[in-house]
Amino acid sequence: MLKIYCNGITLSLPKKSQSGGAVRSKSTGWSESSTRSNTQFLYSVNSEELTGFGYAFTFTIRDLPPSPDDWYQVRKRFFQRVKRMGLVRYHWVTEWQRRGVPHLHGCLYFGHELHFNEIQKIKSHWSKSAEQYVANFKAQDIKIIESAVGWLKYLAKHGSRSKYHYQRSSKPSEWDSSGRVWGKGGEWPQKLTEADLGTSDYYILRRLAKRWRIADSRTNQPVNFNGYTLYPDNPLYRQMFPYGVKNKKRIKQAKTSLKGNREQSSVRGMSEWIGEQTAFQMLSYLTSIKTDSEQE
Repeated sequence: MLKIYCNGITLSLPKKSQSGGAVRSKSTGWSESSTRSNTQFLYSVNSEELTGFGYAFTFTIRDLPPSPDDWYQVRKRFFQRVKRMGLVRYHWVTEWQRRGVPHLHGCLYFGHELHFNEIQKIKSHWSKSAEQYVANFKAQDIKIIESAVGWLKYLAKHGSRSKYHYQRSSKPSEWDSSGRVWGKGGEWPQKLTEADLGTSDYYILRRLAKRWRIADSRTNQPVNFNGYTLYPDNPLYRQMFPYGVKNKKRIKQAKTSLKGNREQSSVRGMSEWIGEQTAFQMLSYLTSIKTDSEQE
């Protein structure tokens, strides 16, 4: 199965259906399922149709809430306050610090550009919503989103971390569950195209995606500049780095992405930030080589 989103693709072989419905269990933190669903949502967002002005945030607290429900109440109070400011849409993820205290990453979109005082007011809303757990006003961070796709990739980078990463595995031992670990609200423009692939087509497209990942890792990598992250779609990025920036770690990961024993590698899927246009070009190439082989 091939799924083409606005910002990414997923490739997988069809799974055998299982009879009977599964019993939903408590959420114990970031799982493969929650990670996948969050990443696929970010893939699907049509950044070209995003309206309004976006702001990225990281909100922290000092003390641990007694339960995930108390953490949920903090989020609920905060978003209720911010909605009165004209909030259009939002997305959030919960992660944990090494000491086992949660913090919130996400983005807020408004119909108008916020003034300095309004940004300070959002910080104040969080500090008041989480005041019983000591949310220091100066410790909260809000930045303008200059690249929608770049920010989505940043969130997906957080979202694709292994469940064994310390920000995923440091769920407080006092909590019997974690509650929801990501969420969204408001109208998000999304797009998805699905296509059934034969096994041979699946393997060909998977190798194409791997080669694209290697090539992309050699050129189009974001870079930190004066405290800001520059993404490839930023004009300043192309002006400063006309030949792009290489990510050696990602190149190595890309080269070994399909390796494993025969049983594992034969069914291993692929998930990558490949744009919709590039994905359709790959699909078109796949169709052309099949046509050529049939004619021969």
